[in-house]
Amino acid sequence: MSQPSAPLSSADRDIIEYGRISGWALAAVLFGLLSAAAIIGPILWFIPILAGVISIVAMQRITASDRQLSGWHLALLGLLLAVFFGAAGPVRTLSRQYMLEARATHFTEKFMELLVQNEPLAAFQFTLPAAKRTVVQGGQTEPKDKSADAKKPYDEFLKLEPVKQLLAAGAESKIEPLSTTYIGGDDLRDEVLVRLRIRSPQIGESKSTVVQMYAERTLAYGSHTEQWQILPRTFRIE
Repeated sequence: MSQPSAPLSSADRDIIEYGRISGWALAAVLFGLLSAAAIIGPILWFIPILAGVISIVAMQRITASDRQLSGWHLALLGLLLAVFFGAAGPVRTLSRQYMLEARATHFTEKFMELLVQNEPLAAFQFTLPAAKRTVVQGGQTEPKDKSADAKKPYDEFLKLEPVKQLLAAGAESKIEPLSTTYIGGDDLRDEVLVRLRIRSPQIGESKSTVVQMYAERTLAYGSHTEQWQILPRTFRIE
């Protein structure tokens, strides 16, 4: 005659319960943690969405299992992580783009102001990498280095049609930002398209000149210091 089974201890019940944790719940937590990758950029925004779907499926399966499966709170944790990082990723990306666009607008406006104030050499420095720029004295219009290699890029800059028109526009000109569009990049390099309108007495109050250019942002080698540069090949009149 078989002996009656002894009642399960509290520890035994915990072990059995632990063994019944839903695999979906574990996957939900895993993908919830992986959702942090959404902060890197839009290409990984699908991970929080996937984590949210897995978490909801896990919670539904656990609820419908009539206590045969556990891990509902794990699935809930996965869902919360997915929601948090799913929101944090776009917020970081959009706020970063906004700040880059604002800085690019300020940088290009300074560049344009130097041109209408007839300081082409100082404006030319904005088109060079930061390491190659030199300090320009007030009123200086020619580079100190008179060699052909040093003067050629500056001469080519002066031949650009927008440069010629802005130098002729005069200091009474008004610079109006029209639009700033983040083009793309990464944490090391970004490009922003900036469009500005120039109103000048030289061309009449009812007319204006619209110019556009790309501003490139890079980080100084080995640091987090931003460096901006106008790409001269993109500087043109619309």
